[in-house]
Amino acid sequence: MPVNALHWRYIPKVGGPGADLSQPVLFPQRVEAQSAWQGNGSARWTVLRYEEHPRQAHIIKALAGLPALEMSQVMMTRGAVFLMASKAHVLE
Repeated sequence: MPVNALHWRYIPKVGGPGADLSQPVLFPQRVEAQSAWQGNGSARWTVLRYEEHPRQAHIIKALAGLPALEMSQVMMTRGAVFLMASKAHVLE
């Protein structure tokens, strides 16, 4: 199964802010799944105390307080991904 993955190539400037190079790159890949499982999804937040994660504890707590509006089926696959570097190209 072909997959077009979008990557961003970024090389920062030396000695100053900004980028020497910043561009989107399309990177084709081929996915071969050997097996797959289907099930029901669920999500559970682990709320951290301020002492455990001082910079983002308030964000994590706010996200944990949001209601789960919908859950969908999930699929897990086992297989391989082959990067097709010769077909990668910069997006204009």
